[in-house]
Parts: sequence; structure tokens; C-alpha cells
Amino acid sequence: MGRKTRVGLARKAALSRLLGHQKTGLPRRILRYEPRFRQPPLEKPQVGMLKVRFKTPGPGYRPVKWPPPGPYWRSGYDFGGKVVVIAYAEYLYQIYEYWPDAQELDVLEVGTEIAFSDRFPRPDWWK
Repeated sequence: MGRKTRVGLARKAALSRLLGHQKTGLPRRILRYEPRFRQPPLEKPQVGMLKVRFKTPGPGYRPVKWPPPGPYWRSGYDFGGKVVVIAYAEYLYQIYEYWPDAQELDVLEVGTEIAFSDRFPRPDWWK
């Protein structure tokens, strides 16, 4: 068994443990790498939404489907030119549904209400 096979099997086993042996319905290419995030809740939290930070390659950071489940903002850029996005979602898989090229997910808050501030103002399209 080669190194690539062992690494692939280890990633599958880790993902299986992480997801609790659930089928995700995510595209296979998303499951190839292990995003770095803390114990992602895949089910809807009891109250509120998830606040998630992630990166998207290239200049485009808008979702591929409209309207998204919650407001989103471009927070900045990293040194590699990726766009850092902050978004609210009801479920973690919605991030991959609306931003299929999302990388390096980090769940910032769980079960939170949507909060607007000077840095993250209410978008015009948000009800």
C-alpha cells in the first residue's frame, strides 16, 4: 500500500469519525482535503445560526446560489490572494452549497443571532 493510499484512507476515517458516519451529500472534490475547523455542527443548532469564516480563491466571493441563508461580507485578503469571507448559515453544509470553493472553514460562533456592526453592516438585500 503506497503513501497516498494510506493518507487517503486516514482522511476518510477521520472524516467518517467527524461526521458520525453520515452521508453528507457533498461533492467528492470537497471531501478530498480536511478543512481546519473545530468540531463543526452539521445539524441545526437549537437556537440561532452559525457564524463561519472561510476563504475562497480568486477575486469572486459571492455565492453561486441566491439568496444565501444569511448575510455575508468580504473581510479581507490573505497573503496568497484568497478572499476571507464571514457568513451566517443555518447548517455547515450550506457554506459548501452556496460557496463550493470554500476552504479553511472556521466556525466562529454557534447558535448565535445575526448581529450587525460598523464593520459588518446590514446588507441592502437583507430583509
